[in-house]
Amino acid sequence: MAYVSCNGVVLKRTKVGDNDAILTVFTDNLGVIKVSAKGIKSLKNKSFAGASLFSYSYFTLRPAKDMYYLVSAELKMSFYNLSTNIERLAYATYIADITAYCFTENQAEPEALALLLNTFYLLANKSGDARQIKCVYELKLLYFSGIGIEAKVCLGCGAEKGLLYFTNEGGVLCASCHKKFPDSFKISQDAQKAIFYITNAENKKAFSFKVSERVLEELLYITEGFFTKYIDKKFYSLHYLNTILGKE
Repeated sequence: MAYVSCNGVVLKRTKVGDNDAILTVFTDNLGVIKVSAKGIKSLKNKSFAGASLFSYSYFTLRPAKDMYYLVSAELKMSFYNLSTNIERLAYATYIADITAYCFTENQAEPEALALLLNTFYLLANKSGDARQIKCVYELKLLYFSGIGIEAKVCLGCGAEKGLLYFTNEGGVLCASCHKKFPDSFKISQDAQKAIFYITNAENKKAFSFKVSERVLEELLYITEGFFTKYIDKKFYSLHYLNTILGKE
């Protein structure tokens, strides 16, 4: 059977026996796939670095019925620094988990892969507030999953001014319409502008903004509620992250 090749990020490594592992890989052309990596835990294995957790690599694979088998993994970019900081590692693990959950095999999303690489780079190099990075990634991930936010006009009537409320139904609201949405709550104008910026900016630029601590707290609250509404799954990695942050 012919081999296939792809670029991808290792989202998860599951130990199998003493030397083998099952890799969960987010690829540019195959979606999220499972890869059996025989003998990968041996330092002598030429693919050891390329198949390590969070590595971005060029993979050569042999397709099989239920998964792929690793032929080789050539390291393109290492995010080793993530493992040197427990907080950043916890953020990266959570981000990897939600990525693996939101995408499936044969769901090619090269732009989402580029976003993931950007996110890991920022976390690994401690570039920016990790809480803000998490917000941006969650909102963008929902967008790639077909769930967007209306942040420019009122979700109820289309008004362009006085957008000082938000609903987890998916957008901002004016003072008149917010009463029609029981879950709506008031947000600041700065928070509304930040949401609009995140949802409309290109991947790399989406992280490039600054807000006050107060507005960041608003963004965290907004994103958490919106993400939880549409991603109906409890992630242990989020519980662990919140424990590390002292929130649980």
